[in-house]
Amino acid sequence: MKDLVMVDVQERLNIIKKDALDKLSIYLSVSIFFLFIAFLLRLKDFDWQNLYYLHFICFVIGTAVVAFNKRLSYKTIIYSYLTLGFVITYVELMSLGISGTGELVALFCIMLSLFYLDKKSTIIIGVVILLLYTFAFYQFFTGTRSLSANDTAFFSWTSAWVGRLISYTAFFAIIGMSIFHLQTQIIRLLEKVEKQKKTIEGQKKFIEHLANHDALTGLPSQRIVDKRIEETLKNAEQNKHQFALLFLDLDGFKFINDAYGHDAGDEVLKQVAKRVSSAIRSSDTAFRLGGDEFLISVEKIKDKTDIEKLCERLINNISAPLSYKGIGLNVGVSIGAALYPSSANNASNLRFRADELMYQVKKTGKNNFLICDQDLTA
Repeated sequence: MKDLVMVDVQERLNIIKKDALDKLSIYLSVSIFFLFIAFLLRLKDFDWQNLYYLHFICFVIGTAVVAFNKRLSYKTIIYSYLTLGFVITYVELMSLGISGTGELVALFCIMLSLFYLDKKSTIIIGVVILLLYTFAFYQFFTGTRSLSANDTAFFSWTSAWVGRLISYTAFFAIIGMSIFHLQTQIIRLLEKVEKQKKTIEGQKKFIEHLANHDALTGLPSQRIVDKRIEETLKNAEQNKHQFALLFLDLDGFKFINDAYGHDAGDEVLKQVAKRVSSAIRSSDTAFRLGGDEFLISVEKIKDKTDIEKLCERLINNISAPLSYKGIGLNVGVSIGAALYPSSANNASNLRFRADELMYQVKKTGKNNFLICDQDLTA
């Protein structure tokens, strides 16, 4: 079930990424439109015509990606944008040095990979761009590559930095809106996943409860008796204290089932289970073994007297009159009790002794108890 949830989360995350990328494509289409106008206005500059032709090709490809983004996977769109970004970054840096818009496009590539690709891809892209920058700075400072007169005028202090301020503002607004949308969608997904996780955990606990507890009485069932007894025995052995196992069988239950039906019998079992639970401590555990048989694990007892008092309390509680649809019903209980470690040193022998003692009570008058506090094999 956990694997299915993770697959569902991955699918939802991919949908969110694709949706966020669609939003980014819309934002970029607006920028591409204004950049294309700027490109047309600069066609008169013949010094960088090859650069402008390349821009035109990138503009056409970018427009095609935006137009067909619904038919493309989000990874295809990302790699298309990164490829165009690399081309423009390279040409801008190699042609115009640091006075072009190469750093802006390079930053876009890094941001795109950071939010849509893995860490390794982002590092590789960052290293490649850093190398391009290093080479561009080297050419700029050594004078290997110089600007034309038109470009020198164009990249005057005012036009260059005001234009860049506007470009950077627009760029961060575009990226910011895309990131905000992606972040919002991911937060919503995480909230849904957390809610789904809690639901699954709740269902798992409910199923586990049903599997390990009796559906009628709500007591732990036969399925986990042996495990619980082994745990109790191990704890008693480690801490050097005694514990007891009580085997209970109701007296007169078959008569109620035969005379008043199984619904009456079920009601008796539910009421008896409540009375048994109220008679024991919170540290003790009552189990329903099936039919009208119950088992009680009693931890940390001082001596036989503690079990005698408990058995008397159980007999008094269970023997009190019961009611079913206005009809008074009565049952008794036969109890066999075996103590660890005096009467048995393992779980199976302890349970066998308690069961054996319970049948002795059945044979000698019922509604009573017998306690074994010594090893009968000695």
